[in-house]
Amino acid sequence: MSIASSMGDEQATSQSPYTSNALSESELTSDAGEESEYQEDTEPEAKRTRIDEGEALLQVEHNGLTYFTGDHVIMEDPENSGGTQGTECPSVAQIHKLTRRDSNALEATVLWYVHPQLTPHPAFMEFYPNTLLRTFRQTTVPVQRIQRKCFVLSPADAMVGHPREWQEGDRLFVCESRYVDKGGFIQKIKMARGFWPESMSQERIEMVTRPVPWPGGPRQMEKVQMPVVADKDDANTPHTRRSTRLAATPASASSTPTSMPASQA
Repeated sequence: MSIASSMGDEQATSQSPYTSNALSESELTSDAGEESEYQEDTEPEAKRTRIDEGEALLQVEHNGLTYFTGDHVIMEDPENSGGTQGTECPSVAQIHKLTRRDSNALEATVLWYVHPQLTPHPAFMEFYPNTLLRTFRQTTVPVQRIQRKCFVLSPADAMVGHPREWQEGDRLFVCESRYVDKGGFIQKIKMARGFWPESMSQERIEMVTRPVPWPGGPRQMEKVQMPVVADKDDANTPHTRRSTRLAATPASASSTPTSMPASQA
């Protein structure tokens, strides 16, 4: 297993599960009889509690594939963070951080997506096929839970082409909105600047976003209604899911049929 270390800063908006090497009150000692308000820490270094913050990585190899920060992946999701348990929908997440612990264990901090048909929304709302909704949910999981890569583009880019790394049979999704658990509503993503981790190079961003044109030219997509799966309720996700407050006017239907790769149907 080859691993490349990262020296980049962590994304400011990401919540980290790691804490600093702060000493607890019981670990601060002083000489007997010392009455000064500020006392010297004389605890031997070897006796201090050491917090394993791990080593930040830019990439890891898993099951013969190289995964980078910023990659989108299909995951095993026993905690149901993506709300897909009991359905045929894949659990999709984006890698925001890769870490190697002192024990050599590899971990990935991921941000989760949800599917419109598994998320409460007004019946008149329409979505492009293969749409995902971005969330603010982040968890840290073993790298071994990654099953395979997938790709997430804006609808405009997906109409033009596919990522350079995409191959026939890979899942390709589109995303233009996020689902906000606090308040339970869907909102459009206005700026793509925060879509990628800060440690991700511009070259890598272009690799996964700059589309390679589809053979035969751009493909058209039309939005369709995606009713919420009838037998799914609040138990399908660990988060509160109230109906969206998004006010929108149903888009007019297009006469041009959706044209996506056959593997995406």
